[in-house]
Amino acid sequence: MKETIILVLKVRGGTKDREDLESIKGMDFNSIQAIRDAIEDVNCFRLTDFMDACNDDIINSHDISENWIGYVNLIKEI
Repeated sequence: MKETIILVLKVRGGTKDREDLESIKGMDFNSIQAIRDAIEDVNCFRLTDFMDACNDDIINSHDISENWIGYVNLIKEI
């Protein structure tokens, strides 16, 4: 079973972080730790948690545009 994980990475200047994030877009991972190993300092959210965080305005103190957003799949055994 696959679960979508939303990735949030603070914009730090330049586009390398965005390129790193896009390089794993849509890939399958077996754990959240494996995702964090692939992209340093990335925040990982389950889709519903990400929507709640956006609606509750906690992603980046009022401005989600200061972050790169991506997604991967978390493979879960049934």
